[in-house]
Amino acid sequence: MYLLGADLATADALVTAINKTGRATAYKTTPSWCGNDLFDIHVTDPAGTKKNAIDEWQKLTGIPDEETVGMGDSENDIPLFESVGFKIAVANATDSLKSLPTI
Repeated sequence: MYLLGADLATADALVTAINKTGRATAYKTTPSWCGNDLFDIHVTDPAGTKKNAIDEWQKLTGIPDEETVGMGDSENDIPLFESVGFKIAVANATDSLKSLPTI
């Protein structure tokens, strides 16, 4: 589920509140579909993450982390980066994602 077009303070408050429930996982993404100065919030089941999907794929295929590539643009890609050996933050990625080690 996406919540679209929140200002920074509202987005931060919603992400914090949703994540505290333990029943859902929320990530803030930017720019919003509603404008560059707004944020969208991506809400999923805690098990429905890119990290869990990659982990399951790696188990099924036998391909290890160090042979897996992940590409992302915002905070919701941080868990994905935890499961891959080679990380790519695209040019328009958030500064916090770009600041993570890429290898």
